[in-house]
Amino acid sequence: MGKKVLAAVDLNSITDSSPLYAIQLAARTQGAIVLMVVSTPKQGKRHGRATVLASDIDDNLNGWFDKLVDQSQQNGVAIEIFFASGNFFEEITKFASFNPSVQFIVMAAPEEFDAADNSAFVEDLKLLRQKFEGEILLVQKAGHVTRVPDLGFEDP
Repeated sequence: MGKKVLAAVDLNSITDSSPLYAIQLAARTQGAIVLMVVSTPKQGKRHGRATVLASDIDDNLNGWFDKLVDQSQQNGVAIEIFFASGNFFEEITKFASFNPSVQFIVMAAPEEFDAADNSAFVEDLKLLRQKFEGEILLVQKAGHVTRVPDLGFEDP
C-alpha cells in the first residue's frame, strides 16, 4: 500500500477545508486518505474522558461524510474513516506512530492563528513534530496552508 494522508478533525470543531485539502494532496501523491475524527473532552477537561455517540455523529456530521466520500471518489482516492476519543494530539500521535504509511498529517489551524496566542496548541504541535517524521500541514481556510517547519519549529 502507498503512502497515506491523515486528515485529523476535532469533532467539536468540524471543518471542510482540511479534509478537502487532504483529499487533493492524496490525489496528487497517488496515495489514500485516512480521515480521523477525534472526540475531545470539553474545554477545561484536557485529560478527561470523551465519547463518540451516535447522536453526536447525526447532529454534527450531517452530510459532511457524504461530501468527503463523494470528493474522494471524484478524485480517485481511497478513504478510510476512524473515530477516536481523547486528547486530540495524543490520539493523532498514537495513530501516526503505529501507521508508518502515514506521510502527511493535515489538520485545521485555530482561527486567526498566531503562535504567541495559541501556546498550548504550539506546544502540542512541537511534541507531535518530535514524534512524527512526515510533514504536518495546517489549513486555516481553503487555499491557505502552512507547513509546521514554516512556523519556525526546528526539525527533530
